Amino acid sequence: MLTISIMARFGLWTLLRVEDKSPDKIKWEHCERCDRHIRYVHVCQVDGETKAWRIGSECGPTLVRVSEEIWGKVTATADRDLLLLHRTLRLRPLEAGPNPWGKHLGPDWVDRFATCLERRETDNYDLCAGNLRAIQNLKYIQTRLQLAEKHHGLKPFRRGIGI
Repeated sequence: MLTISIMARFGLWTLLRVEDKSPDKIKWEHCERCDRHIRYVHVCQVDGETKAWRIGSECGPTLVRVSEEIWGKVTATADRDLLLLHRTLRLRPLEAGPNPWGKHLGPDWVDRFATCLERRETDNYDLCAGNLRAIQNLKYIQTRLQLAEKHHGLKPFRRGIGI
């Protein structure tokens, strides 16, 4: 039997429908996850898959909730890193000229940040001298980008067509 947490890692699960198999126990089904005899069948599917799982009222809602927790964090992190990458890349041509930051921060900082963000290593990439924890690395990136944008007179980065 697969655990809920293992199944949730397959991808984002969606509840397609709930079927009531009537009060007559003869019409009830067995949960495809835990093999319990179930009246209310939760038909769930992983995004992008064709197989729909028929699982019980205990397994179904828990699976959808755990999946949303796991994949919601992944989506938020990827969205944040993509935004930071766009901000970094728009600074690349501006930072290619004379270095306004002095010797302690060479002109290659944009490339280091871009590499870190492209590899999704904001949690384990040492961006400056010293061993920083993930949140400190992320704060370092955000602060550094903000200072460079201000220095070059850039407006806040906005997403969308034609912006």
